[in-house]
Amino acid sequence: MNYYVTKSNPYRYRLKDALEEYSRSAEVDWTTCKNAKPGGILLIAASGKDAGIYAKATIVTEPIKDIPDDKYWVNPEDGAKKTWMVEITSLQNLTKHPITERELRACPELVRLAEWLHIQGTNRYLDDSEADAMNDLLKRYRDKT
Repeated sequence: MNYYVTKSNPYRYRLKDALEEYSRSAEVDWTTCKNAKPGGILLIAASGKDAGIYAKATIVTEPIKDIPDDKYWVNPEDGAKKTWMVEITSLQNLTKHPITERELRACPELVRLAEWLHIQGTNRYLDDSEADAMNDLLKRYRDKT
C-alpha cells in the first residue's frame, strides 16, 4: 500500500479546526504530493511543538493543481496558491490522540519521518520500509484506542 504524508504549520493553518469539520464530511479535497495515487493512504500531520500524525484518509482521485477552498488558513493569502489536491474519503480524525513525534521516533524506520516534521517541505512519500512500519504502528494504535 502506498502512504503519503502532508503536513501543515500551525502558524499558517488551523489543522485541528479543519479536521473537526471535515471529519464529518463523506468526501473532502486535501493537499498532497503530485505523485499520490488513488487507493493510497494520506496521513495528515502537523509540524511544530505538537508535531505528529493527526488524521488518516484514503485517496480517491488523481492529484490536480487547484486552489484550496477552505477557511482555516491563518493568513487567507497563504491558501490562495495553486497546489496539488486530491479527493479523500474515510477521514479518521486523530486529534484527540495523535500519533506523536515520540511514537514515530520509537520506530527506527520512522525516525526520518519524525525529523521531516521539522524541516521544509509539505508533502512526502513513504518508502516500503517506512510504509510497513507505519502500517504496523497504525494497527497497534487502532488496538489501543
